[in-house]
Amino acid sequence: MVIYSEPKATCFKGLFLVPAITMSISAIWFLIIVFRLFRSSRWKQGDSSGKGGRNPNRLFLIVPITCLLSLQICAYSLLKHGAFLPFEEEKDLLLESGRIQSVSHEVFSPRFSLGATQDVSHGCVLLINGTSYYCLADNQLSAGDTITIQYLPKSKIILVCIKESEG
Repeated sequence: MVIYSEPKATCFKGLFLVPAITMSISAIWFLIIVFRLFRSSRWKQGDSSGKGGRNPNRLFLIVPITCLLSLQICAYSLLKHGAFLPFEEEKDLLLESGRIQSVSHEVFSPRFSLGATQDVSHGCVLLINGTSYYCLADNQLSAGDTITIQYLPKSKIILVCIKESEG
């Protein structure tokens, strides 16, 4: 039974393009905020009003920095799977068969609409024959299933997943 068969473009948008843009924009904003933080004369010399150098602008700058860092962490968790996608071609797919040893769900995984039925699924990492692969269908596979996959060699992203019948 075919679980899904998706083109590389499905993965490219969710696992490379969106995280790369998010990381770039948040990095630029982070640098702007840090520059403004250190450029502020109040930050360096303290406040002349006798309040011990407390500056209400610190909170205004530190909160966005924290938010931007959390955005960076989320985007990195996606980009670690899709970093090689621009350099891989669908003609380079490799074939692997085996039994799923474990399924670990990704925390910040994007939602994918798969197949003709457009079933919504999140990404997960499958351990097959001692190797980890990124799979787009988390809700249709479990440990112990025997599957045949076609995956991209560098990123280990599964584009075609076929579950063998249990008969």
